[in-house]
Amino acid sequence: YRAVQFNTGLAAEKTGRWIEAVELYGDLLAGPSDEDERVTFRFRLVECTVQAGLWKDAREHIGWLLRRADTTAVDRFELLVTRAWVDASDGNPDKAKAELRRLVGQYRFDRGRTYGARQGAKAWFHLGEVHRLQAEQSPLDHVDDPTLARKELNDKAVHILEAQEAYLQTVRIGDREWIPRAGWRLGGLYEQFREDILRSPFPAEVLSDEDGQIYREILSEQTAVLLLKARTVYQKVLGKAAEVSMHDEWVVRIREALDELERELTEQGLAADI
Repeated sequence: YRAVQFNTGLAAEKTGRWIEAVELYGDLLAGPSDEDERVTFRFRLVECTVQAGLWKDAREHIGWLLRRADTTAVDRFELLVTRAWVDASDGNPDKAKAELRRLVGQYRFDRGRTYGARQGAKAWFHLGEVHRLQAEQSPLDHVDDPTLARKELNDKAVHILEAQEAYLQTVRIGDREWIPRAGWRLGGLYEQFREDILRSPFPAEVLSDEDGQIYREILSEQTAVLLLKARTVYQKVLGKAAEVSMHDEWVVRIREALDELERELTEQGLAADI
């Protein structure tokens, strides 16, 4: 019965039913089990609680695994990366960035003696994720105050550039698992930046619906380059995926994002632009 319950938990994970998986693994953890099984359940619970946004529970399971003397250096590294992402998601991005930069430095210093491409890519990717999160949370509200508007735009742009560099570093490392994830996020980063600009408030001098439509059309034309940048990223990552026969869910997401982007570019008469 326990084996069936564990396999049911794995099936729930594969279909994104994270709460169900948490409950299944939690029941297994609460029942009789040997030490190796408990470690396995904890690792699965780390993945599922993070995906479900259960930050307190995620910290508990990560902490339990980190306190074990037999947790390998590689597993410890990855757990620390995950804990940093939990911190960022739970409202402490500065703490997360400091930890992820430390881990990136540790990976570089290691030079492949202990950590592989997967560990380096995971650290860089999540550093990009923290900056992406901060970029999304940076407002563009004060369009009528040049000083504040410049500061808001600069703050958002800094996070976008930092995220961009982290995602590019992820791709450069060349780990098959993380290349498509970083590519999908990088293309989405440009698309989201454009959306944030287009959804920003109208300036005070925009007094009518007609003026508003003209203003949005101008912004749309001026920010179209961001769509072209996103398309380039998606195309390059899909090309790389074809070279090494990658066909995971992230490649599917990129292909879907590219198809939708091509439709939007066609509507704007930019489909042939490079």
